[in-house]
Amino acid sequence: ALPLAYGLLKKIGTVRWHTRAALTLMLFFLVLGGYYKHREVYRDAPRDELTSEFQTPGLRGIKSTPRNVAQIDGLVTAVRIHSLPSDNIMIYPDFPVLYFLADRDNPTPIEWYYWRGFNKRMLQEAMLALAENPPKLVFVQEYLEDNYRRQGEPLAYLENSKYPPLYALIRANYEPAERIGDIFMFVPKF
Repeated sequence: ALPLAYGLLKKIGTVRWHTRAALTLMLFFLVLGGYYKHREVYRDAPRDELTSEFQTPGLRGIKSTPRNVAQIDGLVTAVRIHSLPSDNIMIYPDFPVLYFLADRDNPTPIEWYYWRGFNKRMLQEAMLALAENPPKLVFVQEYLEDNYRRQGEPLAYLENSKYPPLYALIRANYEPAERIGDIFMFVPKF
């Protein structure tokens, strides 16, 4: 950002007034954006709220909010306690990084059930894969992953036309065992 700002400042004195105004406006937004990005980390929280460090391998030493750290470290710990490295797990609908962090495989060909890209063919493939190779654990989110503040209405799995069949399959074969943050861990009923 600084080299770009320097280049803009050098050009301001050598161009006509309307170009100078446009360059000044660009410089203003560049500085404002830099300040905002320095203060906020992605969509997590302002830097002064990132007070906890992950203990999960792969994230160890990275800071985030206490809620986020507790949830992610808790999920990885729960997977390691309740499954073997050879067991499959499923996370539904979001949060596919759990497969990597917990070093477990997904039994379905769909890594991320994001509602905008989820279609009928994907649903059929997932349901077939789950019938052939049921996961040891299933994790179901209360909120979509991009709802970082976890505010507003939770996901209505039975009302959203893309989720009911797969969610019904999960509820028919698994029962809730534990809640970790806003994610529910389900274990087989049998």
